[in-house]
Amino acid sequence: MKYDESFEPPAPIAKIAARNVETGERARDISVLLDTGSDVSLLPKSVLGFLGISPLPNESYRLEGFDGSQTSAEVFYLQVIFLGNRFTGKYCVIDDEIGILGRDVLNELVILFDGKNLEWKAQE
Repeated sequence: MKYDESFEPPAPIAKIAARNVETGERARDISVLLDTGSDVSLLPKSVLGFLGISPLPNESYRLEGFDGSQTSAEVFYLQVIFLGNRFTGKYCVIDDEIGILGRDVLNELVILFDGKNLEWKAQE
């Protein structure tokens, strides 16, 4: 897969699906940044309306950016589907069009990031 050159510098972007574990409803073609620097995966808030799920009661995560800014994020229990693999668990949401696939998912896979050629690919 080619890096998205609309980012400066270009960045590895992928498409994932998210699934409501209770109803089986799916949202497809969700754009995410493959971010090995992120501890957790963050999904775009727009996906949740389509899936019809509510945040887990009394749960939120404090997120901190590289600039030290902090925010609180709601937590949802759902399934992320990426490269044919299913990852069921707790995920936070962000108010952005593109989500972030972090190390909570990426550490379960073998992916080659070829920055020189601006492409990435899954390895067996």
